[in-house]
Amino acid sequence: MPRAHGRLSHFVPRKTIFPDTQTWKLWLAIGTLMSFMLLGGGPISAGFGAAVMLGMGAACILAFGPYDGFSRLAGLPAVELLCWIGILAIPVLQLIPLPPSIWTALPGRDVENQILALVGQSSAWLPLTLDRAATLSTLTMTLALGGVLLATLALPDRSIRLLMIALVAFVAFSLFVGAIQLSSAGRLLTFYPTSHRGLLLGFFANRNHEALLLAISILAVGYLVGTSRIPQRYRLSLFGFYAFIAFSAAFGTASRMGLALCLVASFAVPLLFLGTTIARKGYAWVAAGVLVLFLAGLASLSGRAGTALERYGDVGGDYRWTLWERSAALLASYFPVGTGLGSFADVYQKYERLEWLLPNYVNDAHNDYIQLFVEAGLPGAMVLLLLIATLVRTALITRPPDRHGRTGPTNLAKLGIAIILLILVHSVVDYPLRRPAIAVIFTLALALVFRQRVKPDKSAPQAFDSAAA
Repeated sequence: MPRAHGRLSHFVPRKTIFPDTQTWKLWLAIGTLMSFMLLGGGPISAGFGAAVMLGMGAACILAFGPYDGFSRLAGLPAVELLCWIGILAIPVLQLIPLPPSIWTALPGRDVENQILALVGQSSAWLPLTLDRAATLSTLTMTLALGGVLLATLALPDRSIRLLMIALVAFVAFSLFVGAIQLSSAGRLLTFYPTSHRGLLLGFFANRNHEALLLAISILAVGYLVGTSRIPQRYRLSLFGFYAFIAFSAAFGTASRMGLALCLVASFAVPLLFLGTTIARKGYAWVAAGVLVLFLAGLASLSGRAGTALERYGDVGGDYRWTLWERSAALLASYFPVGTGLGSFADVYQKYERLEWLLPNYVNDAHNDYIQLFVEAGLPGAMVLLLLIATLVRTALITRPPDRHGRTGPTNLAKLGIAIILLILVHSVVDYPLRRPAIAVIFTLALALVFRQRVKPDKSAPQAFDSAAA
């Protein structure tokens, strides 16, 4: 008979690369992030992709809500908590049926009131939104994104690091797909009907969103390199190598704002995560200058890069200026209650004149702030102010000293603030948050900011987060 301990030795748990024992939760969080980024690069529509994203988000709520997610969310200070509640509350309130005495008095409903009178439905209870299906879709997707928020709040720092590694790995995969798109002139692996066919799109329908993702990945790689155990003298070189790859790829998108944000992110990373290197030597500024000169030389030789840079000379002729002017005119008609989240396209068509018609369909205002105020009115402006207040408070309010005696925002909080700022700047000229793939990254970044305001669990092991501030 073999000895007992010989049999029992087969049941000794093996060490894994994951810090916690419930690895399936981490895999669930990674899988949810990947599902949004893989399937959410185009407009939200009913189908397999939406079902997968909603299902993964719901699974995250069930898995992480009772597991510290709800308690950490409820424990946030009032400003941060109100920020997230406001994001959820707006579509909910817009879907509540209102009595006819209130609905008919809402601004901008004259045409709808006349139609209701003609069909004998003047006494019907109707919600505030003018497009119930679009607003309901926005609400369900926001709830699914809440699963990512809860997961990011509940997971330990080491697991968050793996989430960021997964994000960067996805970007690398999208660059591989983009290379095939460029080489085939858009005939292969273009996943959405788009006017940007033939450019580097990755898994998006819009080149600008792929360029924004590249800029975000520069920040993520900077965080991973700056907080790693790599010797400090090698960190800047490693980061510069990736920044060069991402910046070069951004030329393939021909996105003006995307190129600018990649440049901003490349300069921001040394200040945020490689501070000690800058203090000791001037490597960062020298490397940045050489990078810019090298890319300028590359642009002069490359037809694709030259085309991207030529677009800066046509800023004055961009149709966005006209679209913003026409979209802003809707504010006076529907302020302060708005038209309902997701309703912009239908409302714009109602006001569109014959001489405004274009071959392409106007689906968004190409300025998320104008569109937010049209669709959400004054409540949308208040939520935006809460978001800005959250970012400012996190950046200015220092945390208690850690075991190394450091104060100020954690590296994760700085990463979250930087990602949100990139998205907010890009929203001036586009609509990135209207795509689930960018919205999930925004939610992840917002949760990183919220984590700064959550009291740490003293019984939990401290994560390695050693970038110099």
